[in-house]
Amino acid sequence: MRKDAAAIPNSLTRNGQEVFPSSATTAAANLRERSHSPSKPDKSNRNSCSPLNIAGLVANLIILSITLFAYSAEEKLRNEVQEKCKNNPQLGNTFQQMHAQHSLPMPDRPMTKRREQEQTTTEAPDFHIIFSTGCSAKQDLQAYVLFHSIMESGQTGHATRIASGCPDDRTIKLREIFEKQIKIMAPERFHLHVTPEFGKVRNDKTGKVDTFHYLNKPYGTAHWMEHVLGYSPTTPSTRHDETIVVLLDPDMILVRPFINDFSDSEEIWRERTTYPHINKIRHGYPMAAEYGYSIAWYLGVNDIRDVVPANELPSPVSNMTKKQLTENYTCGPPYMATARDFYKLAAKWRQFSLPVLKLFPDNILAEMYAYSWAAAHLNMPHQTAHSFMVSQYPEAGFQLFDNKDYQPEQVCRGIPRQSRPHVLHYCQRYALGKYILGKHRLPQSFVGQEDPAKVCESPLLAEPPDNFAALFDYFIDPDPPHYRTDIKASKFGSNTKQDNINHLAYLICEESGALNRAALYYKQQHCDAATVNTAKTLIFHETLEISPEELNNFKPA
Repeated sequence: MRKDAAAIPNSLTRNGQEVFPSSATTAAANLRERSHSPSKPDKSNRNSCSPLNIAGLVANLIILSITLFAYSAEEKLRNEVQEKCKNNPQLGNTFQQMHAQHSLPMPDRPMTKRREQEQTTTEAPDFHIIFSTGCSAKQDLQAYVLFHSIMESGQTGHATRIASGCPDDRTIKLREIFEKQIKIMAPERFHLHVTPEFGKVRNDKTGKVDTFHYLNKPYGTAHWMEHVLGYSPTTPSTRHDETIVVLLDPDMILVRPFINDFSDSEEIWRERTTYPHINKIRHGYPMAAEYGYSIAWYLGVNDIRDVVPANELPSPVSNMTKKQLTENYTCGPPYMATARDFYKLAAKWRQFSLPVLKLFPDNILAEMYAYSWAAAHLNMPHQTAHSFMVSQYPEAGFQLFDNKDYQPEQVCRGIPRQSRPHVLHYCQRYALGKYILGKHRLPQSFVGQEDPAKVCESPLLAEPPDNFAALFDYFIDPDPPHYRTDIKASKFGSNTKQDNINHLAYLICEESGALNRAALYYKQQHCDAATVNTAKTLIFHETLEISPEELNNFKPA
């Protein structure tokens, strides 16, 4: 029997539901609004000291105290960061230089008027980014990097790690890590939610229990929405209905923040003719990234009754054309929808996950196929975009800067933020010259671990030069016998050889930079400034120099 009692939200609770406190600036704005709001004239002014007015005054004073406390805590954290930078000029200079290169807000840099307006406005809906993980040290690393990228990008709203299947001792340790390492980034906005293990499945043929950890994503998402946001089959609407929920994978980096209205945003949309194009996320209009698996989720099912129960037939899927299915349901993370819609999707996604897994037992995309089935069955067509996520160099999302004819010397660090994809999904291996990046090659001591000493001793990644894309048109494999592989034009599509080189250079520069900035932030918070290692020397070859032998070591045909 599963014990859901362990899944206690790491935040304030009220009547069993998580309470997300408003920011200090919003509280101050609310106080100002109440203080200056017009009131009805009262000639006698007899009620100026009535219990009701006194209660209102007390409430205002409480809100003001909370506001001042929040500002004080924020100022204290900023001063601590500045003090560490002051005590170690090398660390401070490294931090300043890395962030200046990426136009990121610094601890000692005043908030811009635009950022302040974004934080205090009440017109745009709130955002809540969620991502599902297990409990391994590897996913601690990924979670730290993702949380840091959310903070760094300027994304508004909240973010929650949904960790599933942690033993009791690991749950305790996970909460300690979160409190000490993650929460300090955004104390009011970053959260941890722990759920039971949902990835154990009994094999009908063998009778054995198999593990498919990806089931934790649909089940964990639904669990979070029910235990934190208060949704249920009998409570399809809550106070969070207007919140935009964005689901990411843990091995993602948020480069450009999400908004709910993309009318003026640079995007590469997936064209569709079966439904009108939309620019704004609202009820009934979800969005997602375009993925390349087409309608394999549909073609692999011979009988719809193997997925959809009899009491829900006929399904809208039965009447959809292949064009409708292709244009609107070939999607993956980031998934984005209003919370009200997302709960409908999550509940149906959870319901369809096991039936779909039985039809695709050896396919790691089975839970994504189940999402497509859920969305289509609910008749919720997704507006998809190539620019929401990139993971490999031939992808269409890179048209964001291909169409602007940037020179090879610019693509490493010279692409403006608004012309970059929103998310980098570092699920692939990237290689150019002797610079190699792959998530499985990163040492666990790189960042976000139980023992800060190991992270403090670990070097940062070696980062390529700005003209990276102009230096190489090949890569050397880091594994013996170290074959050389040339980058070529895409067989399908319009990508030239230089396009693909540019994309690889961007991916390596963006990922290595984001990983290093996350690790440096960690070192600032948890390491001795006198002994911390900030050298950018971590590589996956013995040396970055290319020998004549390696240059001519082509793989035999």
